[in-house]
Amino acid sequence: MTRQMELSRKDRLKRLETEIAEDVQAFVRVGRNLLEIKRDELWKEAKCNSFKEYIDKKWTPRIDGGHAQRLIKAAVVSDSLHDMPSGISNQTSEGLIRPLEAFVSIKDNGQTIEIQKDKIDAAVERAEELAKLDERPISDKYIERAVNEIIKGEKSAGLPKAEKWTGDWKIDAVYVADVTSQEWLDSMPEGKVDFIITDPPWRPDAEGGFYSLYEAVGKVGLKVLRPGGFCAVYMGKLDLPILLQTMMAYLDYEWTFAVYQPDNSHNFRKTQYKEAWRPIGIFRKPGQRTETIYAPDAMICTKDKSFHEWQQGIEPVKALIEKYTAKGHLVLDPFVGGGTGPMAAKELGRHYLAFDRDERAVAVAKERLNGR
Repeated sequence: MTRQMELSRKDRLKRLETEIAEDVQAFVRVGRNLLEIKRDELWKEAKCNSFKEYIDKKWTPRIDGGHAQRLIKAAVVSDSLHDMPSGISNQTSEGLIRPLEAFVSIKDNGQTIEIQKDKIDAAVERAEELAKLDERPISDKYIERAVNEIIKGEKSAGLPKAEKWTGDWKIDAVYVADVTSQEWLDSMPEGKVDFIITDPPWRPDAEGGFYSLYEAVGKVGLKVLRPGGFCAVYMGKLDLPILLQTMMAYLDYEWTFAVYQPDNSHNFRKTQYKEAWRPIGIFRKPGQRTETIYAPDAMICTKDKSFHEWQQGIEPVKALIEKYTAKGHLVLDPFVGGGTGPMAAKELGRHYLAFDRDERAVAVAKERLNGR
C-alpha cells in the first residue's frame, strides 16, 4: 500500500509538472497546480526540503518564487469568482484578476491561504459601477481602480453623503449630476460663472468617443460663463486638433498652456513618444472684457493621484484660477474627479461649484474640501 501511495504521489507530481511545462502562460491552471504541490507538500517527492527550493530547482527562470506566489493567488481569486453573478466571472483573464490578488495572503508556513472574499466581492461590485458609469464592459482598468479605492479606504466608509443636483442654486458645493444631459444644462442659470477649469475623463462612448464630453464643456461654457469669461480644459495631445475644433464650435480659442510633468513616464500607444507634458486649452466666451492677463504659458507639476486615478496636480489649477479670476469669483468644475478644482478655488478665496456622475468621487471631493 505504501509503495502504491508513493507511486500515486509521484504520478500526481509528474502529471502536475507536465501541465505546467506544457503551458506556463495558462496562469490560473498553473497556479492551481502549484497550489496543490505546495499545499500537499508534493515537492518532497522531488527530494526538495521546501516549496521554494522546489521552484528554484525545477522552474527557475521560467517561474521564480515571487511569480509562483502570484500565480497561486491568481488561481485562488479566479476560483472565488466562479459562483459570482458578475461579468468578470465569464471574462477570467490575468489582467482582470491580477489586481484582486491584493486581497489574498499566504501564511509563512505555506500551509494556508487566506482570502478576503468580502473585499474581492466589493472590488468587483465597484468595478461594475465604474464600468456602468462609462457605459463600457468591465475591464482591467476598472478592477484596478476599484482595488485601489478599497486599499486606500473601504468603499464610502466614513465619507460625506453625495447629494444629487436638484437645480437649486447653492454654490460652494459638489453635486452628483450628469453634465452631458440637456436636463442638467437647462437647470443651470446663464452668465453666473466667472471661470471653468476641468479635466474631462477619457471615456470612449458610442457617440464619438470622449469628444462628446468636450462638446458638453463647450456648451456649458457658452451658457454659464459671463460674457468674456474663460474656460480652461485639460486635453490630450494625440487628439488635440479635434478637441480644439470641438471646443471652438462654442467658445473662442485663446491659448494653450503646457504642464510639464517630470515624473510622467506614460507611453502613447501606436506612437514612438513618451508623454512629459499635458496641454491645457484656454477658451473664452464672446463678450467684452476689461482685465489684462499676463501669465507664463508653461508650468511644472508632479503627478498626484491621492484622491482619484485621473487626478491632476493642484499647482497649475491654482495658478490659472489666480490669473483668470479675482477673490469672490465663482469657479465651476463639471468633472470634479478628486476635487482639485474646487479645492484650489477654496484655497484662493474663490467660490466654487462642481459636479460628477460618480457618487463616490463627489463624496471624496467633499471630504477633501472638509479638510479630513
